[in-house]
Amino acid sequence: MRAPICSALALLAMLLPVSAREPIVTEPWIPEGLSLSLDGNLSPEAGADDLLALRYTLGRVEDRLIKPRWWPESRFWPHFGGFGYRLGRMVWLDLPLSYMTTVLQHEYFGHGFRGREEGFSTIRYEFGLPPPFAGGGGSTSFQGPLARPNTWDWSTLVNMGGEEAEGVEADRLRALWVQSGSVDARGALGYLLLRNSLRHYLAVSDEAKLDEPDPDYSNDMLSYVYDVNTKQTGRVGNRPLGISRIEEQYNWSLIDPFLWYSVWGIAVTHLWEGQSFFRYPAVPLGPVRYLPAVGYGLGPWGPEYRVENLLGWDGRGLDLAYRFGDDTFRRSWGWDVQSIGMARAAGCIFDMDAHFWQQPRLRLDTVGTTRGQPRKAGFAGAVSVLSPMLPVRWPLRLSGGAGWKTAGWVRGKELGEGAYWRIGLAWTPGRPVAVGDSTL
Repeated sequence: MRAPICSALALLAMLLPVSAREPIVTEPWIPEGLSLSLDGNLSPEAGADDLLALRYTLGRVEDRLIKPRWWPESRFWPHFGGFGYRLGRMVWLDLPLSYMTTVLQHEYFGHGFRGREEGFSTIRYEFGLPPPFAGGGGSTSFQGPLARPNTWDWSTLVNMGGEEAEGVEADRLRALWVQSGSVDARGALGYLLLRNSLRHYLAVSDEAKLDEPDPDYSNDMLSYVYDVNTKQTGRVGNRPLGISRIEEQYNWSLIDPFLWYSVWGIAVTHLWEGQSFFRYPAVPLGPVRYLPAVGYGLGPWGPEYRVENLLGWDGRGLDLAYRFGDDTFRRSWGWDVQSIGMARAAGCIFDMDAHFWQQPRLRLDTVGTTRGQPRKAGFAGAVSVLSPMLPVRWPLRLSGGAGWKTAGWVRGKELGEGAYWRIGLAWTPGRPVAVGDSTL
């Protein structure tokens, strides 16, 4: 029903008098930097970089060929026609693009990442046509032999991998917004899809199906609930942490201000005003824009809450986060620090991320349980750099990063102890710094 209505509104807009169609320039949103990245197992972090760059690039092409505004909209009917035109444009062009990149992050860089890390020899993916052309969706299937035993923890990690990857991409998109001090409308659509994917999955998951003689474990959330509860209680069918409890806990994420900024960016900034971005309100602390934020996501021993402090100034962004786990079975906590565009010297841009945690032990190499064992502390840290390719003022850079972590779970990273790396090519349209510039 929605698609015909959107099409009719778009047609109404196109039938307005030609004389009213004076080209109207809509200023594009330009991020400080986007990267095409590659790392060892094609992690969610690399996927977030790649898919955000893809979505932005295709969006810029769309804006050049099919402009957001074609005529002056100072009067009501031309304005209403422009609204209908942009609504149809969003439904038929922006929604399929945002949906497919979200599904690709979920399946290939989420479930697929954890499956590759566990050592499945064959991983297959299937994708449906996105809305409004069809119902969308995707699936990931695994075939052995396995390089490692399929423990309870591995099963949980693979099942929650899709939601884990979506959280990584949403965080990366939000970091670009904090860095620029603005929210772009096309990104806002993707942000809403990424942040509400878990809510949708919970809504369509019927926990009673786990009590049937032949349960369907292809549903991520049912498999997650089954794995976590069975591992922690040691009894099939005993589920203190069920779908309804996770749904109640997930309401915590509604406090996230960027959810509501995204709604405003789509409905008002883009559809009604015909603009591509807006400067979001924040608490001024001198030159710094500050916003508190919250989050919620799945962990291998149960869900985790996040409390975050987001700071942006002069093309820089900083995220200081504290996370703590649901205590149905085991307690966990951690600190995360991540920067974007933090320091500049000799034409290079330097960033860092650091993670500290105390969490339940994971059993990844032998079959059994870790119930009753003490929690384990851990650390991960990395430094990344964007370096000019040529000694000229040019918005292309080489990107690279390296770090070290102890064994443990950090969202979007491999589980084992050791070094990790990422290389790529970065495009910095918002800040083409010349070699020799130095700003700290």
